[in-house]
Formats: sequence, C-alpha cells, structure tokens
Amino acid sequence: DEQVVEKRPAPAPAPSQEPPPSADYLLDLACREGSGLSCSDASGHTNDLKLHGVTWINAGSRPALRFDGSNSCAFVPLPSPELQPGPSNAYKQVSLTLEAWVRPAAWMQTGGVLGYANSPWLFLQRSGEKFQAIFATGCQTGAYVSAVSKADIAAGQWTHLTATVSGDNMARLYVSGKLAEEKNLGDRIRFASWFPAISVGIYAKVGNMFAGDLTGIRWWNRAATEAEIAASAAAAP
Repeated sequence: DEQVVEKRPAPAPAPSQEPPPSADYLLDLACREGSGLSCSDASGHTNDLKLHGVTWINAGSRPALRFDGSNSCAFVPLPSPELQPGPSNAYKQVSLTLEAWVRPAAWMQTGGVLGYANSPWLFLQRSGEKFQAIFATGCQTGAYVSAVSKADIAAGQWTHLTATVSGDNMARLYVSGKLAEEKNLGDRIRFASWFPAISVGIYAKVGNMFAGDLTGIRWWNRAATEAEIAASAAAAP
C-alpha cells in the first residue's frame, strides 16, 4: 500500500531580538553611517548623537565627523540613566573611560572632544605649533584636576586619545596608547549638570569648539586596561 506522508508546516522563525546592551560601553559611536543628521550608538544604550552643522567625511577605513570650529557641535540630548549625572553637580565614585580619534585643524585654539557639560571633559588645547590633550574634572574636595599631555599632537594627523578614572581615584591620560600623565583626584569626581547632555565637539561653552575631525568616540562604564587602550590605538581610524 502507498504510504501517505503528512506535511507539516515549517515552524515560524523566532522573533528577532536586539542584542543586550554592552557591558563595557555606555556610548559607542563608530560613525558608520557616513551621512545624515545623527550618529547611532552601537552600545545598545540608545545614546544616539544628534549633529548640528557637522559634515561627514571619509577617514579611510571608516567615516568621520568634521567640525568647523564655529558652528558645528553634537549632543546626546537625553542620555540613558547610566549616563545621567543625578542631582545638580553630583559627586560620584565612578570608573570610566573617554576615548576618541582626533585630527585637529591647524588653526584651532581650544576644542572639546567628549564630556558632560564641563566636568568631566576631554579636550585639546593649542601649545605652540601643536596641541596638548587635557582631561579635566572637578572633585568633591573643591579642586579642579587636570591631566595634561605634552604638546606633541600634530594638526592634520590622526591621534588616539584615552582618559580613564579608576576605582582608586586616579585619572590617567593616554596619547596614542601610551600613558601621558596621571593625577590623584583625591575624592569623587563632579558631574556638572547645568547642561543635561553629553557633548561632542564643544567644551563647556561656545568658543571652545572643535575644528577638525573626530571618530571612534566611546564612553566606557569602567577604566579600560592598558592592553585595551593599546589595542584601540593600534587600529586605524
């Protein structure tokens, strides 16, 4: 006798799920879009960057953001809870890392890279023909502590910057994967909240606007290890 094989419908595919938020990054701006008015946060924490007067360029292996030093800036207008400072001028015992590739324009004087209002902040400042990297933060002691690199960051060239705060209250600044300076903060750091947004390309106020190119922008929820910093610095922007 001929057997009848019952045909069963194929099982429905499982619904796609968003990957869980990163355990390391609170903000991860790889700048892969190459166009548009925003830069998506790849960390899973929905901290997308809104661009104002910023243009896209090709940086080689990936796109980058170009800031004109006068009308360009970018913000995460409503940071996720993990990045919100809490009460005005809150002091927190935190570990964090700020990271970016920078290519400053020759005529820039002072330009913000990444930070929260005016503390903590990573920025560049002209010194002679080159630039210093500066990581600055207020502290509960009342001091405003800055870790400063040598003036060896050249205009028109890509340089990798990293600033970390570790659980031992040490602030460390790295240029091209190498430790440039470390400072003892003495106490918890201040998160200035008079402007409730993460800022890119502007430092504290209008007038300290970045001129040049930025990409690979990250805010970690811990202090990156020296091996991780060296690996990021070794990867082309």
